Amino acid sequence: MANVDIADEEAGAPDGAPAERPRPVPERAGPPRSGTLFVITACFITVILTPLITFFVFKATQSPAMKKQGEAGLPPKRIIYTIDPITVNIMGTADTRYLKVVVHLVLSEKRLEEDLKDYKTMIKDRIIRVCKAKRISELGGRRGPEELKREIMAEVNSAIQDKMKGAIIDVEFSEYLIQ
Repeated sequence: MANVDIADEEAGAPDGAPAERPRPVPERAGPPRSGTLFVITACFITVILTPLITFFVFKATQSPAMKKQGEAGLPPKRIIYTIDPITVNIMGTADTRYLKVVVHLVLSEKRLEEDLKDYKTMIKDRIIRVCKAKRISELGGRRGPEELKREIMAEVNSAIQDKMKGAIIDVEFSEYLIQ
C-alpha cells in the first residue's frame, strides 16, 4: 500500500497528487456587463419612444377645428369689410367737438362681403346714426369705444338680417378720434 498523505486526501487530490490552490479571477476588460447594457438600452428606447408617444397622443386628442387649422398651416383668414371714414358732430357739444372713426366689420361668411356692397350706403347711414346719438361722456374712456362697437354691430345686424345670410361677428376701429 502506498502511503497517502492525510492532507492530500482532505483536499481531495487524487492518488497522491498535490492539491491545487484556487486561482484569483481576473477582472473582465471586455464588453459591458448586462446591467449596464440594460440601462443604455432603456435610455435609448425612452429617447426614441417618448416623442413618438407624445405625437400620437396629441394627434388623437386634437379637435377637428385644430386639425383643419393645422392642415392649412395658418390660422383661418378673417373676412373684413371696411367702411369709409365717418366724421360726425358729438351730441351736446354745440357742434364744437366731433368723432372720426374708420369702421371695419368682421363678417361670418365670405359671400356676405359681396352682399354688403349693395347695401354700403344704408350700412354707413346706420353707423352714422349710432355715432351721432352718443354724448362725449359716452365716447371717452375704455368703455366708450367698446360700447360703440357693440351698438354698431347690433344696428348693422338688425339692418341686414332679413336681407342676406350671415352676420357681423365683430367690429374694429382702425381710427378712433375725438376732437
